[in-house]
Amino acid sequence: MESLATRRSLWERMVWANCINEDDKAEFGAQAIPYESTVWWYKIEVTTQVILAALLLLPGDLSFGLVWLITFIFLRAWTVRSTRQGHTEQMNHIIYEPQHMMQIILFAIPWEVGISYVLALGVSYVGSLY
Repeated sequence: MESLATRRSLWERMVWANCINEDDKAEFGAQAIPYESTVWWYKIEVTTQVILAALLLLPGDLSFGLVWLITFIFLRAWTVRSTRQGHTEQMNHIIYEPQHMMQIILFAIPWEVGISYVLALGVSYVGSLY
């Protein structure tokens, strides 16, 4: 039986799976540590998912503006986190310099606005069914 000290919490497993680059996992193994900014964006991503799930479970009409805002924040956090995860930890510093990855993060904003608008329409419709 596994001891409590060797078992990883659910959060640690989620961070390991979603915040650490595959190359870092292969190179450093269990010693790979995610960049704290990547984990911060992942916390926002998970929080907005939980809020959207809770809003869907509440009876009554959903505010389209609130759903759109939460969906936009989720998409923004997902974009930044997944972009940061795409680099090894030694290379994550380039994301905040005016280089290619920064352009991806900035130019994704109009797409996120449009996608979150469409998703919010669907979520507010489904949430208002009962």
